[in-house]
Amino acid sequence: MVAQSPSRGLALLLLVCSLGCCTGCSLVGFGIGSAVPRWESVPPEKIEGYRRPGRRLEVDVGLRPDASSPAPGRVVGAYGGFNGEDLVLVTYGETRVIPRRELHDVRVRTGSAWALGLVFGAVADVAFIAAAIVFVATYQPAISIGRW
Repeated sequence: MVAQSPSRGLALLLLVCSLGCCTGCSLVGFGIGSAVPRWESVPPEKIEGYRRPGRRLEVDVGLRPDASSPAPGRVVGAYGGFNGEDLVLVTYGETRVIPRRELHDVRVRTGSAWALGLVFGAVADVAFIAAAIVFVATYQPAISIGRW
């Protein structure tokens, strides 16, 4: 019976360990993706369609530049409905009323990018496992001249 070299056993141990922790990158990708918000541009009159009972609807509003502020601004807050033609946002505990004529770009938060992060993490897991399998399958111990 031919004994395996200790290096071959170490390579197999590496493969078993990598298979045991193969979900690490997937979990990290899921966590990172969960922190990245997804936004969708909508016309102001369609914001109400994104409202869900019991949930806060976040809105990101781009403001048109005017004479007092030549650069466009942005306001992010919780949707408070419309007061006539004016959009009501709650930001940091205070209510802000924005006239419709000042609205330039309106985006609604539709969720997070958790699925995309999970996919990228899974791809990294598969690549790591494939590399470990190739390493174990093609490993050839170095020829030693002299004593061990």
